[in-house]
Amino acid sequence: MTRNSVFISIVFLLLFMSGCSQEESKVPLEDVAMVGVMAFDYIEENKTKLTVVIPQYQKAQKNIQTISVTTDIISNGIRKIGKLSDRKVELNQLRVVLINDDFARHEKVKDIIEYLYRNPQVGNKVYIAVVKGSGEELLKEKYPDKQSVIYYLKDLLQPKVTTAFNPNTDIHSFVYTSTSPVFDPILPVLIKKGSNIDIENVALFKNNHMHETITPNEALIIQALQGKKICHHYI
Repeated sequence: MTRNSVFISIVFLLLFMSGCSQEESKVPLEDVAMVGVMAFDYIEENKTKLTVVIPQYQKAQKNIQTISVTTDIISNGIRKIGKLSDRKVELNQLRVVLINDDFARHEKVKDIIEYLYRNPQVGNKVYIAVVKGSGEELLKEKYPDKQSVIYYLKDLLQPKVTTAFNPNTDIHSFVYTSTSPVFDPILPVLIKKGSNIDIENVALFKNNHMHETITPNEALIIQALQGKKICHHYI
């Protein structure tokens, strides 16, 4: 066998082995926990309840799975969720992050958002909101006329051109305003009313914490000063 023949044989062998390793590395969809929503509830200093909602792609009675764990930092919480779900946790389908009002006042919200912002799995179009009360309870509530709480929250928080005021903020906007010398972050405040979720107020953040809440009309003035687009209808 000539040297060229040996070289060609080795190349084909390497390509074949590479193809096999790629096939083996593929994880079936049912073995992946694709988190759609995360919620952070304050327990005490350095102790947080992390709740996630995961779509179910298998034939199951429920179309979502909700898991809650107690943790100190987000990375440990994600590991605990992976053990409970017995699946690999992925964040590339994350759409909404909820922070309950106690957490927003006591803990460093910016640290969590920056962790997600730096995570290569997480996209920029992930919306953030403050929840009045328990984020866990809001996610575990039944919304019979909605496909799932994931799509319900995503549609609620997605900016709409028909409203004059949009407090809806994604991860990119939050990081930008939190590091700006001119602007401070604002987030919508959600409240559960029966089987509905409404935007009640707007949270103003200062120095990594929620400073106060104001009405949508008051926030409209702030949004106008920030140069955001104004249309002709109010919420």
